Amino acid sequence: MKHCYRIAIWMFLLLGFLQAMPVCVRSVDVSKLDMPDCDLLTEEVLCAENVTFVSPASVPTHCPVKALSAIKDGLYHAREKCKDEYNRVGFFLDILEQIPGFSEMKTSSNYTSVGEGTRKPFADFVIDFETFIQRLKSAAV
Repeated sequence: MKHCYRIAIWMFLLLGFLQAMPVCVRSVDVSKLDMPDCDLLTEEVLCAENVTFVSPASVPTHCPVKALSAIKDGLYHAREKCKDEYNRVGFFLDILEQIPGFSEMKTSSNYTSVGEGTRKPFADFVIDFETFIQRLKSAAV
């Protein structure tokens, strides 16, 4: 009987903690990130119409790490599947490397299995990517 009370107390504490702080919350500091205009990506990176990307806008707002992981996977996918004559995708990946922990984020070896979410063409992916970074910057202020 004593063990039942102990288990009940631990479950109560664990559930209370998880409700107060959801599992995927982790702060991401982008306040010092100097992002250039994302129009460089949409104008100079050409993707076929059948190439789609997982939108970071479909990731819950309290999970910035998952959204950044989707962005990283999307940019690596664009590097492989799209024509990027001036290496703009690599340029943006280098800029995102300034975010603490970004380089440690895992990329999926099979992009088609990455995340559940809305799949969009490259131009829409870039708009969602830019909006997400702006939202993170405004939350950091």
